[in-house]
Amino acid sequence: MSETGIEFVIVILWLVILIAPMFICASRAKKKNRSETSWALLGLCFGWLAVILILIVGSEQSEEDKFLDRQLKQEQLKELKRRK
Repeated sequence: MSETGIEFVIVILWLVILIAPMFICASRAKKKNRSETSWALLGLCFGWLAVILILIVGSEQSEEDKFLDRQLKQEQLKELKRRK
């Protein structure tokens, strides 16, 4: 393999190593109901550290889930007050 061929392979590998965290962060963020764009940018800026962070953080509840949780808590409070 010529010297330019080796340099080309090194450049491609370097780009993959730099860009891979961006895609990993975006896909994990989507699964965890978080902002894909924000996490993709974090993956691009901070690399593998951002991948570790997205693996650690928990899922974000959707607005619908938050609303349903509030409804359930209100119903439970009403039930407790009714029992007294």
